[in-house]
Parts: sequence; structure tokens; C-alpha cells
Amino acid sequence: MFPVYIFAILGLILVLIIFCVVYYQIYKHNINKVLKNSTHSHKPMPAPFHIALITTIIFLLIAVVISFVIGFGMGYRTLDNDSEGETDVNTIYAQIKEIQENITPVESMMTVETIELNYEPYHKELTFRLYKGLMIEQNDQSISLSDLKAGDFVSIVLFTDLGGVEDIIKIELLDAE
Repeated sequence: MFPVYIFAILGLILVLIIFCVVYYQIYKHNINKVLKNSTHSHKPMPAPFHIALITTIIFLLIAVVISFVIGFGMGYRTLDNDSEGETDVNTIYAQIKEIQENITPVESMMTVETIELNYEPYHKELTFRLYKGLMIEQNDQSISLSDLKAGDFVSIVLFTDLGGVEDIIKIELLDAE
């Protein structure tokens, strides 16, 4: 699809050129009249380069406004088209295989083996980065990462964004039942 706004910009450039050419012709006509009839006083006209400078500034301002409006509209249209069903929140169920705490001051790692209850793409071993402040609960009570150990069953709530990146929203330690 050819961008329509290019026609608007080309139209503005054409109007700028036509305006400057017409003004230059009027200015030449006025100068010739003044030179032929030096006895009459005529109103002075601004020099063509002043008019060209002013119209160029106006053109640039209009081009910026048009670009902003069109870019804003295209961005929202793209966002609306892309966001239909591509973000997702999934809950997976898994057994913890390994937890590596405090890899960095704000990051830990957890490796889990998913169980058969999950959707097909989640039937595998997964490794997640866990950041400080992640919500970890058991029976609606907040617990810390150190309360989790290998062999525990957990539910992990994942948010998948438009780019396909998965982030953990919440981990819940499940009862051993």
C-alpha cells in the first residue's frame, strides 16, 4: 500500500513553489512599474527571499502537523490490528526442578517441569527469571522465594505480550494434595 500522506506533502511542496513563483512575478511587475514611473509613490513589497523564508517555515510547520496526525492515526490503527488476541494470560502447572536464588541482587532463576494439565506448547521443561517483588503466594498468603524448594508443585501465571515475550505475573505454591 502506497502511503497517502506522501501526496499531501508533495501537494504542499507544489503549493509552496507556485506561491513563490507567483509572488516573484508580482514583485518583478511592481519593480518594473516603480522604475518606469518614478514620480508615483508605491507601497514597498517584501523581498522575495523573505516571502520564500516565511512560506518555507509555514510549510515545515504544516508538514510536521500532518506527519504527527498521520503517524498517530497509523500507530493506533496498527496497535488495534495487532492487539486482537495476541496478548494472553496463561496459567501453567509445574513441578519445581531447581531454584537458583540471588544470581544478581534483583534476579533469581527457576527451572520447572510442566505437568500434563497444561496446553501442548507448555509440555516441557521451562526456565524463568524471577525478579524481586514478584508475587508468590500460598493459600492467598504472601510467601518468599526461599519458601519454594525443588519438588514443590506450583501454578505460574504468565503474561505474553505482543512481541511474544512471556513474563511471570504470579507464582502460587500448591498444596501437596
